[in-house]
Amino acid sequence: MAVPESYTMLDLTGRFERNASLSSAPDITMPPPWKDIAPSVWRDLAINHFKDDDGQERMWLSQLLRRDAPPTEGEWVVDWQERRKENPVLGPIIGQMRRVKTAELDAQFLRAGWTPDTRRHGVLQRIIRGTWSGRDWSLTETFGIEEVDGARHLARHVRTMGKGEDGHEYFFNWRVVYDYVGEID
Repeated sequence: MAVPESYTMLDLTGRFERNASLSSAPDITMPPPWKDIAPSVWRDLAINHFKDDDGQERMWLSQLLRRDAPPTEGEWVVDWQERRKENPVLGPIIGQMRRVKTAELDAQFLRAGWTPDTRRHGVLQRIIRGTWSGRDWSLTETFGIEEVDGARHLARHVRTMGKGEDGHEYFFNWRVVYDYVGEID
């Protein structure tokens, strides 16, 4: 289901489910930890997007990365400061988040497809880094509103980079499109 007409990049609050038929998956064999996550990646998502009493933009996210793992939950401050977090699936991570105009992003995949109002207000960009089995990886994603099959949907464009078990570097892109389920409780 499309997001409500009043929905904008300034408030992404809501509950969402991944729309598998509208989402894309990488067409490569993914290395750990992604091969365990990708089949059900970010299935359920809840966002509380707000400004605190000091006017600082924040997002509280709850997302299900894998069916056999607890949801990852936590607050992200939209200020581009690095913060350490513990993720129940990925382990210790370092992450940062900001609002940015699409023209400032390096990768075309992260810039493309957003609605005019999303481009005007800027996408939310998040970078997460970690280590899995002794190998470093990073994930860069952009959140925004995208028109898909004539309807506005929340989407995230995800680019993942790292080294596989064979030592070769990899990167892959995927797009996750969400159906709006309703307001958060």
